[in-house]
Amino acid sequence: MKILIADDERLICEWLQFCIKENPEYEIVGVANNGEQALKIYKETEPDLVLTDIKMPVMDGLRLLKEIKKINSSTFVILLTAFSEFDYVREAMRENADEYILKTEISKQSFQEMLAATAAKIKEKNRQNEDDMSYNGHKHSIVRNILISGKPITEDDISLLREYNIKWRDSGLFALAVWKRKLFDNFTVPKQENIVHVIGIEYDEFVYVLIGNLSRNLSELEKLNCLQEYANKIINENNCMAGISNITESLVNVSEAAEEAVNALSLGFYKEQVKLYRPLLSNKQQGEENEKSGMELKQIYQDFYSASGKEQYLQLEKILDYIESNNVLQIKYIKMLCKECLDVIYLRYVNDNTAFTKDALNQAKSGIDETVHFSKMKRISLEYAGANIPDNEINEKELSQRIFKAVVFIQQHYNEPISLEQIAQEANLNPEYLSRVFKEETGYNYSAFLSNIRLKKAEYLLINTVEKVQNIAEMVGYSNVSYFSTIFKKKYGVNPYEFRRNNAGKYAGGERK
Repeated sequence: MKILIADDERLICEWLQFCIKENPEYEIVGVANNGEQALKIYKETEPDLVLTDIKMPVMDGLRLLKEIKKINSSTFVILLTAFSEFDYVREAMRENADEYILKTEISKQSFQEMLAATAAKIKEKNRQNEDDMSYNGHKHSIVRNILISGKPITEDDISLLREYNIKWRDSGLFALAVWKRKLFDNFTVPKQENIVHVIGIEYDEFVYVLIGNLSRNLSELEKLNCLQEYANKIINENNCMAGISNITESLVNVSEAAEEAVNALSLGFYKEQVKLYRPLLSNKQQGEENEKSGMELKQIYQDFYSASGKEQYLQLEKILDYIESNNVLQIKYIKMLCKECLDVIYLRYVNDNTAFTKDALNQAKSGIDETVHFSKMKRISLEYAGANIPDNEINEKELSQRIFKAVVFIQQHYNEPISLEQIAQEANLNPEYLSRVFKEETGYNYSAFLSNIRLKKAEYLLINTVEKVQNIAEMVGYSNVSYFSTIFKKKYGVNPYEFRRNNAGKYAGGERK
């Protein structure tokens, strides 16, 4: 596996190289300290894996990711990020980044396990590509691009299909969709009289679609019965649910038929019965419903993102309840949304809860990807959230609503230059009144409470990362490293540099330099 490293911090680059070189099967093809340099090396060496920091000079990691995916979408890109950069991570995952690693928790063991898992994925992808080529993989790609376009196909598309000997015709065209995870073992596509020209295609990472024709000599009723019988054979022989489209008499509508079948199958995600599902709405109506639910979910998600503690758990529950009650049919989208919620929880609390592991997060996200039942996705999401959202340092029940809002605001914005006036505005209180009541309810004045949170974060970062002390000061909200050192020493009895040296043995990521 050929690997390219891009990070503007020398210590990080050296440590990554040290870990990678322990495995003779890995080859480092280049090390860059900015995205522009990394892109140049990428074009020259064509690595299998790119490890890149998100924030770099000249060209950042997000731009580098986009440029790499334009050149070769199959290149694996893994992001190195600080816990405070989650907005960048969210955007990067939407741009098809394959994974991210928190610098604050990286260890030699976890990093090498991640490399091994990535190497296995690359090996499997290469094997699949070879299989595709041996079974006319280019034809598969052509058909898939036509199906997922969501548009009526053109005469040029039809000519291209004919070039690849795809014989679909106008009469009695149908689509049938099943979940891909049911194909892992011995998925069988039965032969049936009056069903012809059937071709299977991977519609997306979750769904497999069969497209075919019914014989011309059948009446409309006979076509319906024949398709029903064919679908039931697939269901019974493979013990899977299926969704079918309406029968269309125009090849131009093949993309629409595929979308109908996928929407119908998505109903089964909620009903959870092994049976045949048919579309309830036209694609246009379904699109309008999707747009409406997408807007409403976006608002609920914003409430989730801005919440913390138990309130965040309740907001996640609200998201899942909305999805279930509205039968949102964009399964790919809602799975992505649920995984994004788990990422938010992980990144927000990873430094507060040592029980957090990336393995637990990845296991939950894999479970979401693999399930074909909403109830299981909901259970996985809520179990992860319930296990990993820590109790607040202060018992929430002892706080008034306004002081609780102030506490949450401080916990969420501790790394920013926040003032008593800002906190008071958030809590809708007079600053003087807030100052008095805050101390009565929490036992701290607001500045001491803020300082404790910042120093606790700094303590974790000093022990568990290779970040420079100056960077850590900025990460926890102090622009002046001298002032940071002074208040750190006041609390811990030693300055941050001495504290790091005294606790060097606790670091799991390798020897610091």
